[in-house]
Amino acid sequence: MRRLTGLLLPLIIIAAGLPAPLLAAQSQTNTFTATADTYVHAGYPTSAFGTQDLLYVVLGTPPNRSRILVNFDLSALAGAQIQSATLRLQMYQSGTTSMPAFLSRISEPWTEAGATWNAQPATTSSLPEAQFTKSTPTLAFDVTPTIVEAAADPSSFYGIELASRETGNAFTFAFSSRERTASPPTLEVTYTPAVDTAGPVVSGTTIENIGLTSAVAVFSTD
Repeated sequence: MRRLTGLLLPLIIIAAGLPAPLLAAQSQTNTFTATADTYVHAGYPTSAFGTQDLLYVVLGTPPNRSRILVNFDLSALAGAQIQSATLRLQMYQSGTTSMPAFLSRISEPWTEAGATWNAQPATTSSLPEAQFTKSTPTLAFDVTPTIVEAAADPSSFYGIELASRETGNAFTFAFSSRERTASPPTLEVTYTPAVDTAGPVVSGTTIENIGLTSAVAVFSTD
């Protein structure tokens, strides 16, 4: 028997400290802060309110009518499995009675400076009817179905619109915008992150897609 002094042929590599993608992903909960928010008002059809520190939902027959637009950066959720998602708004002014809340996914880009009643983005994928509940410090809305859709392609997520009935007597609800940094709109999401299922790739003497903290190599002899 003599030891090879030329080409060494690795037979076994025992690795410790395998990378996270080879382990089971753990569920986690993160809170996202709004990256853009505004409201659009039928009584001011060409005015933009993106720099205001309050977001108004005015419920009633035009021109006493307004809607809220709010967006979040969800790039961290790409490919994630969403368990739950809750949109929270901090109330500043309450209407005198609770009113229905209609939430819809916004389907096209918009900006705080450009969104007006006459130039408001289109919406799709309406959520089940909720409530603007009077005299409640924090309103929480279940938006799980919308965020499940968004996680499949975060680049196509443009936010959520909040509105209410648009006939009858006027009622006004006001909420803190992101300009009020202590109480901005937030989105709390519980999810399991996407997992890179690609295992180690061995080509010749190169191993890819694996991180090692230690290894033992056993070489053949003759």
